[in-house]
Amino acid sequence: MAGNPNAGKTTLFNALAGTRQKVANYPGVTVEQKEAPLTLPSGKTVQLIDLPGCYSLTARSPEEQVAHDVLFGRIPGQQAPTLVLCVIDASNLERNLYLATQILDQGIPLIIVLNMMDVAREKGIHVDPFRLETLLGCTVVPTVARRGTGLDEVLKKIDSLLKDGSCLSPEIPPFIERLPERLELPVQQLAKCLSNGKPVDQRDRAQSLWFLLANIDGDEAVNLPERELQQVRQVLSDIHSTTSGLRKEESHSRYDYIAEILRRAEVRQEDHPHTPTEKLDAVFLHAVFGPILFILIFAFVFQSIFTWAAPAMEVIEQVFGRLAGFVETVLPESMFSDLLVNGIIAGVGNTVVFLPQILILFLFLGILEDTGYLARAAFIMDRLMSSVGLDGKAFIPLLSSFACAVPGIMATRTIPSRKDRLVTILIAPLMACSARLPVYTLVIGTVFTPDQKVFGFLNLGGLVMGFLYLMGIASAILIASIFKKTLFRSPKPVLLLELPTYKAPSLKNLLLLLWDRGLQFVTRAGTVILAVTVLLWGLLSFPRDPGTLAKYEKERMIITSQLEVSQEAKASEISRINGQEREELLEKSYGGRLGHFIEPVIEPLGFNWKVGVGLVASLAAREVFVSTLGVIYGISEDADENNLTLRQALHAELNPATGKPFLTARVGLSLLIFYVYACQCMSTIAIARRETNSWRWPAFMFAYMTLTAWVASFLVYSVGGWMGFD
Repeated sequence: MAGNPNAGKTTLFNALAGTRQKVANYPGVTVEQKEAPLTLPSGKTVQLIDLPGCYSLTARSPEEQVAHDVLFGRIPGQQAPTLVLCVIDASNLERNLYLATQILDQGIPLIIVLNMMDVAREKGIHVDPFRLETLLGCTVVPTVARRGTGLDEVLKKIDSLLKDGSCLSPEIPPFIERLPERLELPVQQLAKCLSNGKPVDQRDRAQSLWFLLANIDGDEAVNLPERELQQVRQVLSDIHSTTSGLRKEESHSRYDYIAEILRRAEVRQEDHPHTPTEKLDAVFLHAVFGPILFILIFAFVFQSIFTWAAPAMEVIEQVFGRLAGFVETVLPESMFSDLLVNGIIAGVGNTVVFLPQILILFLFLGILEDTGYLARAAFIMDRLMSSVGLDGKAFIPLLSSFACAVPGIMATRTIPSRKDRLVTILIAPLMACSARLPVYTLVIGTVFTPDQKVFGFLNLGGLVMGFLYLMGIASAILIASIFKKTLFRSPKPVLLLELPTYKAPSLKNLLLLLWDRGLQFVTRAGTVILAVTVLLWGLLSFPRDPGTLAKYEKERMIITSQLEVSQEAKASEISRINGQEREELLEKSYGGRLGHFIEPVIEPLGFNWKVGVGLVASLAAREVFVSTLGVIYGISEDADENNLTLRQALHAELNPATGKPFLTARVGLSLLIFYVYACQCMSTIAIARRETNSWRWPAFMFAYMTLTAWVASFLVYSVGGWMGFD
């Protein structure tokens, strides 16, 4: 199944495949591969493959190369298709037939699914499917996929064509057989070179034309065997031409060919009143009201992500908390039970707790995309985003990252340019996600007076929090601009965007989207998060010093044996002893040793080894920093950012070198700045690995953000010291 974006291909695929579809990546790229078994009316089962949406087969992007390679059987382990369904938008025939005629050039049996016939009628467009069928020499089936109209006929035509394999004789020969002279000569020359002396057929010519039009140089270059690449370059040299020159010639000639088809098919458009889409665009794209509505819509979306996800996230945390408590109750205290509770259950919980935010985000993105508004949002934001060299579509992932960088990075798939997609992934974690809030709240509440009034009506805590958010945004813009001028140098992107008609969203499509995105996150990113959580548990739990265990066990036995002490007092004292034991064991663990090991590196920032352990532990998730400090200071593993005892313990901590309080305003501000920039989140690293299909860019992201965090914190701490700010 092939087709342009917004032609209804995904809707048709979902209608035919349902929940039986499997999603993976094509080898070596992050382009999604969707497949599903399809049962035909005859009872025969075939495999249905959904190609990535593209406007042509001319390879200028990974999606277009994948579409071509699937059709030609160049994907490892996958045979060439027996039949192609090309889904085209009946209300935009000229552009959609561009891809359809390219597939016809390949000589593969083709069924054109003339979708969105209702929209065509609404626009006053008259098209005769049977006349198109006669002209093109392939089956044409009119449908309205979102209503299920014509789907049975599609299945019958697939069944029929697979049985007899017969094709109609076209009235108009395929474009590949009537090339203009400037294309005919190089195509024929290259086809002879590639055929190795065999007779040249239609498929050889179509393949040769594709080679001559594909990007063969630069970052977006297609992946070709060296022999074929050299032959293409030789032919281009012989005719003194370039890929871009031939591409322009092919485009003009093919559109002339399509114009002839539409003229002979007597496709016409009547005068008609303004459509609902035009009326809505007059409001949504208005110079004044458009941006206002945009702000209101996305303010609602992201407020919903925070507010609607919070109860579900709390329920998930409670469920996993109760599960952990149940395991602790049922199993005797041991390393195995500790692994289950603080390693495996905590790891699964760290994964599942993100699901509400991800599902709510993709629910809204799915609704906005299905209705057609998402393309308008990218159009409205393009002027702002292009000022730093990014595509307007980069705005949505960056805005999503304020809730969580994980769904934000997943949303970068809508950005067509590989370079822009990478830049957006690399700066997305700089947006202040909700996981930073516990750290911000704890430190601000400890070293500042949050309720202190500024200018008589503003809270100091709110001002500091707002400053941290603005610093993340400003830094993301600056770093994106630097990346676009250095590592990812490319021309300022021109937003070439199709504005689809407004439509009601499909509930089935939305549910399948949520199932797909949720399952992908849990099975792919979740496995990495679980593994990292278990690894961090091991670092913070081993080795178990026998002397320390024996010492505190002896203290517990002494307290237990004191008959004159009340049970409540015993429980309180044992809790205190347990806290001290956890603190000492943590200091002697591999994680504690690592904290001491990195202390010389973080000491210039004003941090001690205890903060170092918190930084190491918070790699699982930023908010883990707070509970880790609770363990270190012997408070509780469940200590949160509002825990008064933890704040008092931080206040009471003294700097052994000066004898003064350790966590001063200067140290606190340095720590806050560190968390603004540091990529302290393995979930983000895991999803970046998934989306870039490589460890190279996640490693670079972690390195540049950590270095930026260190330098920024060092400057804050040093300048604060010079100014006497403590």
